Order: sequence, then C-alpha cells, then structure tokens
Amino acid sequence: MEEFQQNLNNLQGVFTKFTQNLAKILEDINFEVPNIGELIRISFEQLPESLKELNKHGWFMTLEMSPVEIHTVSSYSVNGNLDKVDDFFVNHISELNSSIEKELYKNFPLRMKILKEGFQAHRKGNFHSSILIFLSQSDGICRDITGFKLYNQKKGKPIIKKYLEELDHDSFAYKILQQIAEPGLINSSERDLSNYNGSLNRHEIMHGISTNFGNVTNSLKAISLLNYVGRILWTCIKDDEK
Repeated sequence: MEEFQQNLNNLQGVFTKFTQNLAKILEDINFEVPNIGELIRISFEQLPESLKELNKHGWFMTLEMSPVEIHTVSSYSVNGNLDKVDDFFVNHISELNSSIEKELYKNFPLRMKILKEGFQAHRKGNFHSSILIFLSQSDGICRDITGFKLYNQKKGKPIIKKYLEELDHDSFAYKILQQIAEPGLINSSERDLSNYNGSLNRHEIMHGISTNFGNVTNSLKAISLLNYVGRILWTCIKDDEK
C-alpha cells in the first residue's frame, strides 16, 4: 500500500517536472509560453481526455505509466494506430502482471482464491475463464470500495460518476478516476456498442452473446481494468478518506 501510494505521488511529481522541462525547452527557442502554473494546469486538464481515448479500446492506465506515455498512446488511438495502442499495453501489462497479482491479493484477501484462479487461467492460456473472473471481480471490488456497481449506467453514463463527483474536482485522484466515469468498450451498453472497436464487452460476455473474446489481448485488457479498480481506485479512495 505504501509503495503504491508512493507511485501515485511520484506520478504527480512527474507531471510537474515534465511541464517544467517543456517550458524550459520552449523558452530556449524563444517560443512564447504561459507560466509554469498554466502549463501544469493544462497538462492535468488534458489527462481525462487522454484516458477517455484509451477507454474506447478497453485499456486502463497504470500508475507505472509516465505522463508522456499516457498522452502518446492516446495520440496513437486518435490517429487510428490501434495496433500501436495494443502493442504498448500488451507489453506493459505483461511486465506488471506479477506485481499486480500480488498487490491485489494483499488488498483483497477475501477474494484471493477467486483471483488466483483467474491469474492461473491466464497463465495457462484459458482466456475465456480468466476474462470472466477478472470482469466480475472488478465489478465486485468497485462495489466494495464505493457502494456502486462498476458497469451500471443511467442515461448512457456510468453511475459510478455520481460517486466520483463527491471528490475534490481539482485533485489528481479526481482527474485519473474519470476513466471509469465514462462509457467505453468494456462497459458499453448493447445499444452503443457499435461505437467501439473490439470484442471485450462485459454485457455481451456475461450474457453469453459473445463467443470470440477469449484471447491474450482481451485477458490483459481485463487485467488492466482489474488493476485500475483494485489498485488505483482503492488507493485514491483510501487516501481521500484519511
């Protein structure tokens, strides 16, 4: 928990350092820039939009990602380079898989047995099974933390958004948690699913409609969601309650 909280603090620091370095570069080439505070504000304000773009494809940020990586991968999506988006996250989540697994066991000991089955299924290539477990556990963990179901929507918007509105809108936690407050591939309703590319849709999977979702990329996407809910959401809410 302390190590992960440090990652959260580090990412905020990286954002600040990044904007300071950018300002210095622009000043060196005599490019007119706003003050440092304005650059930092712009960087933070743009973060939810970059995360929303990733959400369209079923990928969720980690606190191990740098600000440059978040915005760069988002730009791949905007430009239609979806293979680059997948390549980045497949490598990134695969590298973090072991640490994600251990942290989740520590944070949610009552769910350890179920989560172990999911990660074991993933390692064995039984991706239909791993995805079903990861998606369902993400929902349960979200409800444990917030009292709200992760996938439920009202008028096309996830109801978890109502819970997040109680947070300080200027806080770093509020900015990064907006990713689950917006519809995307995984939590899309059946009516809006045609707006997204991909086969990892919770509704179609859990209701037995989809039969072509069992692959390593989708399993890693489900792990990225589980990591987001079980580590990022959990840490941000715990910190906010102190």
